[in-house]
This record gives sequence, C-alpha cells and structure tokens, in this order.
Amino acid sequence: MSRAKLDEVLEAAFIGVERDDACTLHQAELIDRTPEREVADAEWSHARDIDQATDWRQVPSAALDECGAAMSHATPQSWRFYLPAYKRRALDLLDIQLLETWLPGSVIHHLTFSSQFAGQVSYKLDRFETLSTAQGRAVRIFLEYIRDYPCAVASYRRDAELALLKYWGLVEEKRPLRPKIILP
Repeated sequence: MSRAKLDEVLEAAFIGVERDDACTLHQAELIDRTPEREVADAEWSHARDIDQATDWRQVPSAALDECGAAMSHATPQSWRFYLPAYKRRALDLLDIQLLETWLPGSVIHHLTFSSQFAGQVSYKLDRFETLSTAQGRAVRIFLEYIRDYPCAVASYRRDAELALLKYWGLVEEKRPLRPKIILP
C-alpha cells in the first residue's frame, strides 16, 4: 500500500472523531511532567488553551513532537482523538534515525498489547476498545505498512510485527480479553 492510500484510510476511519475536552494533548503531557504534585487550575487551563485544534488533522506536528508522554497519560477518548495525528506524524518520521526522534517508536509502543505489567491489560484495552472496526482496521494497516517499510530503524519493523502478532493481526475472537474478576 502506498503512503497516500494509507493516509486516505486514516482520514476515512478517523473523520469526525471528537476531542475529549477533559484532557487535551498538553494537559496529558502536563500530567507526566508534574507527577509529584497536584496541577494548579491555572496550569491546567493554560495547557488546555494551547490546544486549539478540534479536528485531529489540524493538530500541529510541533505539538506532537513536544508532547512525548501525552499518549501515556491521555484519557482513552483523548488517546483516540490524537492517535491518527500521531500515526501520521510517525509516518513522516520513519526515515529519521532513532537518536533524532522518539515518536515512531512511541506510537508503535502505544499500539502494542502487553500483559507483562500489572494494570497494562486494562490500560491498553481501555484505549483499544474506543476504536471502531474501521479505526482498528486502520491501525492494522498502519502497522503492516511500518512492518513492510524499509525504515531507517529496524526495530520499528520488528515492533510493528509484534503489535500485529499480539493484537491487531488477530481475528477478534483471538484477541486478549479483560481478565474476569471472580468474586467470592
């Protein structure tokens, strides 16, 4: 698939996704930068005011580049809104060496299911389950594109393959589920 076709798939799948006003990009980043203290109302409002885009296609690349931890701290709805912008930016940076950008690897990481750490199952599934079937398909196609692309960083291809093997490349019935809580 060509990059232009992949962009069309992303656009069609995520058109109309609304931003979560409870947690914008810079607010999610602020959560990471202030883990030891409560964020002041003025700081929270200022971070929200930075993010004017209400359409993911209008999120500036510079904002994505400076918010390296936002995907880890966004609400599931906020994660869904910013995901296509991050994916598009990751595609723009695939030919850049690892020491120059963290973004493609981070996006792939946030699309990789892992039950290795406590809390990861719900954390990941909370986000993955916000996606429609078409959006999930767009994620799979994005990961397949990276897996098959002769990236400057070989680990991107390997990590995209891992994300496909663990979740996105599986038929829905074979995908990991939330652990069932058994009450006594």
